[in-house]
Amino acid sequence: MAQPRGWPYAEIQAGLAQTQFEHLSMPAGAEWSWVEAYGNAKLDPATSHGQDWDAAVTHASARLEDLVPDAELEVALAEAARNYALPPDEMLVRGSAWGALESARRRHSGRKWLDEVGTPFADDATPEAIEETGPWHSLLDGASFLGAGTFVAGDDWEELLAKDGGAEAQFHLATMKHARQDLGGAIAGYGAALIAEDLSLRSKVLATRGRALALLATNKTDNGLAELAAASRLEPSNLPLLSEAMTLSIRHGDPAQALALASEAPDGMSDVGRVRFLTALALAGVGQGREAAAMLRDGVEIPDIREGEDGIAELWQEVCPGEPVPAGYRFGMH
Repeated sequence: MAQPRGWPYAEIQAGLAQTQFEHLSMPAGAEWSWVEAYGNAKLDPATSHGQDWDAAVTHASARLEDLVPDAELEVALAEAARNYALPPDEMLVRGSAWGALESARRRHSGRKWLDEVGTPFADDATPEAIEETGPWHSLLDGASFLGAGTFVAGDDWEELLAKDGGAEAQFHLATMKHARQDLGGAIAGYGAALIAEDLSLRSKVLATRGRALALLATNKTDNGLAELAAASRLEPSNLPLLSEAMTLSIRHGDPAQALALASEAPDGMSDVGRVRFLTALALAGVGQGREAAAMLRDGVEIPDIREGEDGIAELWQEVCPGEPVPAGYRFGMH
């Protein structure tokens, strides 16, 4: 909803923040609770879409108060606060297995845990649960760590992985150090994992990528870009990895590498919208603006483009100066 006089706008779906581009920092141990009411407010079109902003706000506020008074919402919130800790009479749906893993982890390390009466975390042995959290339960139980497709964080996990010492454990330990910005430790950890003979291909790809990102973050640009290209070439059919490698190559001043990676991609991948856009961007970066403009005029559709992502419009303005940006390329928020 846009406000007059240049005021910032708000989005209904933004939650507690004003827009989806913003976030609120929630302190550890804090509790935020609220209730939401949904329905058709049946506003008067003439008033709500009229030129008088204050009248529209007053009208909408009055309609909402008539339909769901603030006092009723407060009563509903208080009732929810009283009931949330009661044991469920019937389990309608089960969430993921991560709550059960966290419970097991805290018991293992002797840490305090929450009261599960109202939110029981059943350790269901479903195939999904076993795949997601099974390796971590096994590590807690003292078994050798053979790798996991999921990731965890925490000092106690790091201690367990360091004690294991295997290739997969070293890789996951490196990702934990990377996540907490121990870049030197991450680079060394990725390297140790990569020289091991029993590291899986998936972990080898991710370790190479991780080392590349850590090198770039420490301003070792040439080595970082070389590692990033190597990661993409280890798994050439990995579209997100190719897109990331092309994006960072362009961002760090090597559009030629981005073009090389696109040319090496398996059949069909170069036609994907994101890859086509990055190819056009790289062409502009190596001085082939005419070729980039031709690609944009031919049409580039990026299915995963994010709201507010202005890159394709900016590229159009660069390679097609003086021409209005097509509506299909305008995703800005201004």
